[in-house]
Amino acid sequence: MPDIHLDLTVIAFGSAQGDLRAHLDPMRLPQDIRRLKVQIKPVIPLEILSAGAIKEFAQEHVIAMRDDMKFSAPWYCEYCEKPARETSVCMTEHPHFSNPKATVEFHLVCDAGSGDCAAIPRRLTEMRAGLAGAPANVSAPSRRARPGEFPLAASCISCKREETGNPDARLMRCGGCKIVRYCSAECQRTDWRRHKTFCRMEKEVTWLWSDAERA
Repeated sequence: MPDIHLDLTVIAFGSAQGDLRAHLDPMRLPQDIRRLKVQIKPVIPLEILSAGAIKEFAQEHVIAMRDDMKFSAPWYCEYCEKPARETSVCMTEHPHFSNPKATVEFHLVCDAGSGDCAAIPRRLTEMRAGLAGAPANVSAPSRRARPGEFPLAASCISCKREETGNPDARLMRCGGCKIVRYCSAECQRTDWRRHKTFCRMEKEVTWLWSDAERA
């Protein structure tokens, strides 16, 4: 029996400092939003070829990729002018097809638990899922954090210190995946044990954000 792959697309949506036009239209189309798209096709183990197990398989990959997607650029909230600190995760699966697919959206926001910036991605995902006839799952933090408790998405993925999220911090990118960012070689070494799986996986990476702007 030939290998069956999960066609998994993971997209981080956000904005950049100064994206005033974007914030005036929070219901704009996805193709107009700054984003990072990563596509992978992991082989599904034969023993889990059922809809429920494939969903769990997809979720495991998404959880493993979450920090790598979040700490990838100087992200600002997708819907307002505040720096991004949290992610609202929306997942749509088609596990019954001979070629199972899942699409996961990380909406980088200032607050994923309450307010307009938390509500918008849920409404959008429910609307798209209804049109596609597929279930949509939207997750948010189960507890409310104190303001600033979640680290800046613009900060170093390893130490996550607040000052590393400043525009003048000049973080360096991983030379392998060219996605995650570090404030020092020491932080990169410290994070390698966690990051190496994502760094080494075969993937197709697409940015809607110029190299210079997201440096």
